[in-house]
Amino acid sequence: MWNYDIYESITAWFAAPAEESSRYSVDLERYLLEHPITSILVSVKGDSMINAGISPWDIVVVDKAKIPKQDDIVIANIDHNYTLKYFKKDAQWRVYLKAANDNYMNIYPEEELNIFWVVVSLIRKY
Repeated sequence: MWNYDIYESITAWFAAPAEESSRYSVDLERYLLEHPITSILVSVKGDSMINAGISPWDIVVVDKAKIPKQDDIVIANIDHNYTLKYFKKDAQWRVYLKAANDNYMNIYPEEELNIFWVVVSLIRKY
């Protein structure tokens, strides 16, 4: 179990000493994983979701039990390739995947689309 103390939030422009702020304890597993039994961690490669704040080598926490809805970030298998993208439906209710980077086009399935997991958290190490 990952239990850590968290100090009150702080604005980025004013540095108050952390010791002077109140604190509370947080269980990181409970905070990051809504459903631990159906959640896994996946390392990200590529920059297609950079404008969603997901960078290469970040780790996304995905939940296999969640049902994707419009604008969720998902891990999908589209035409036999795995990818991390926004889950979208167009005006004709056709499902497609959208990157968060203008250098990438929308992806409509030619053969098959399987949505495997919905992203629920992000872990980044500096």
